[in-house]
This record gives sequence, C-alpha cells and structure tokens, in this order.
Amino acid sequence: MAHDKIAPVAAKLDQAGDNQFDMGPATALAEHNLLTPTVPREYGGRGLDYFSTALVLEELGAACAGVAAVVAANIHAASPIILAGTAKQKEKYLAPLASREPKLASFALTEPFPLPWPSWPLKLKPRDYWYGKPVGLSTTISIIPWLLRWLRSPEARWLKK
Repeated sequence: MAHDKIAPVAAKLDQAGDNQFDMGPATALAEHNLLTPTVPREYGGRGLDYFSTALVLEELGAACAGVAAVVAANIHAASPIILAGTAKQKEKYLAPLASREPKLASFALTEPFPLPWPSWPLKLKPRDYWYGKPVGLSTTISIIPWLLRWLRSPEARWLKK
C-alpha cells in the first residue's frame, strides 16, 4: 500500500510543505487501520506491537517520510491513553483513532517544574533520565555534559567508526 498509494504522491506532498495538508494518505491508512496501528483490538484497532509498528513505519518512511511522521504522531498521542488511560478514556479516544475515517491526534508534554529553576538540573543524575523520571528541557540540558563525557570515553568507540 505504501508504494502503491503514498509513494506516487510523495513529491507533491513534499512540494506543498506546510502550506497544505493532503488527507489522501491519511484516508488510505485509515481504511487499512494503519493510521494508529497500536490501538488495541478491543477498541477497533489492529493491536500491533511496537516491533511490527516499527516495520510499518519503516515501509511508510521509504515511501514518504512526512506520512510516516503523521502515523508516528498519532501513535505518540495514543500511547499515554493505551498505557494508563481509564476504560472510559480508552473508549472515548482510542475508538475514533481506530475508525476507518481518518482522525489525527496530537500530544503535548509539560515539565513538572517551570523553567528556569536553577536547582532542578543540579539535582538530577544521568541515570534519572534512563529510568523514566520526568524529563524535558531542564533534564536535557543537565545531561549534555554527561553525554559529552560518555561520547569521549572508550565505551563509545563503536560510534566513532
């Protein structure tokens, strides 16, 4: 489907840029229930695992990176609801994303503490980022020195090849 329906219009989509959004590819994906493929089957979705979804995104990206980004955005928006939503929230928000009518979702992330807050980056250790604690601009800024040290270390030799 990616090569038959999306690849032929990829150049047109790229040329339109931000001036226009063509719902054609989103409609084609929704017809095959691939616009948000991670939605569980009990809410009308395909219920794909993340590995299978990565394969779908790879094929879509080969045809048109912009279309793959739209699917990735839908997945990103649905993930918090799939993982931690109530049954009522899942029914309300996931079922429409799995319908044959194209629905686009969005996701907004905020930090638990306002910026600037000088002590916030100082209290974090590099491991805090990897264990799923709240991260954002403050955390990223505090991790940069640690990341640069790691990149210069012998353990990062495989990156330098």
